[in-house]
Amino acid sequence: MDYESVRRSVADSVRSHGSYWLVGAIVGTAALGILGASAAPYFSGDKTNAAFGDVARGFAMGAALGFPLGALIGGQFAKH
Repeated sequence: MDYESVRRSVADSVRSHGSYWLVGAIVGTAALGILGASAAPYFSGDKTNAAFGDVARGFAMGAALGFPLGALIGGQFAKH
């Protein structure tokens, strides 16, 4: 065996095929963002009609929590 073939075999065994962390982050952001936006009326003073700011704040808070959680969960699944 020569040096080049050994180098290629080591490089192939170390190569990562990636994971689904980005897909998980996008799904987590959307899911928890929508959940936070839909829960906004319950956290504001008016239960029947929430202002746009309350809904946007609820979406942002849910998305901020959903991005890292989704990325961590999606990172556990390897691409093949």
